Amino acid sequence: MTPLYTEFKNLPHPPAELVNGLLDQWIDQYKSLKKINDYPNAVLKLGFKCTNDNYKRISTFDPIRHEISVWLCNNILTTSRAYSNWVLRVLHVYSTRIKTDQRIQIYEKHLDSKYKNDGLEHNKFVLIYNLTDSEGDLVYYQEEGQPIIRDDRPVFLGTSGDAKQHQLPHETLVFKNCTELERHRPPPMTWYLTRIDVVHSVENANTSPRIALQLRLTEKEAEEFLKNN
Repeated sequence: MTPLYTEFKNLPHPPAELVNGLLDQWIDQYKSLKKINDYPNAVLKLGFKCTNDNYKRISTFDPIRHEISVWLCNNILTTSRAYSNWVLRVLHVYSTRIKTDQRIQIYEKHLDSKYKNDGLEHNKFVLIYNLTDSEGDLVYYQEEGQPIIRDDRPVFLGTSGDAKQHQLPHETLVFKNCTELERHRPPPMTWYLTRIDVVHSVENANTSPRIALQLRLTEKEAEEFLKNN
């Protein structure tokens, strides 16, 4: 079986000027985070005063429409599938109840979604480069009575107008009696490949926004990338 998690120490780092341009583009669009200092020393914080005591999320998963996408395709990897693109993933959990030095679970146990159209080749892996040091343990699980590799993944339903992408039944899946298989803490500014059709979570993260470059891959693409790197 292809490894659940692999780090790549020899891949090039994205140029700082391109990363800063991408972050500035996102901040200008959403205005929900602000950047203090430039990448790679950038610190991102909430762009408004937090007054809610319930937990809320800033969560975006946008295809990259910035010149850094050309660099990523030329220097890291490109895919011939028109429906698989480099994305900027931004996630931040915030509440007045969260203390600065608190450790939080930013992803509960879940399976990443698959395409509604079974005629499309489903992604099984994602290649990630964390731009921020939100830390956090990437933990893989096997549910009792279920295989490690799962086919019963939530279905991606697409978009409706300007509405956010949504999934079904992503929020309703419950995983019972899980056994931990592996636990990894990806270092910041390191490329890594992770399996997304295995139950997984991100635990013990700090309170910093989690921002990453991502490209989803089929099993064949992941195996080829591992062979070449």
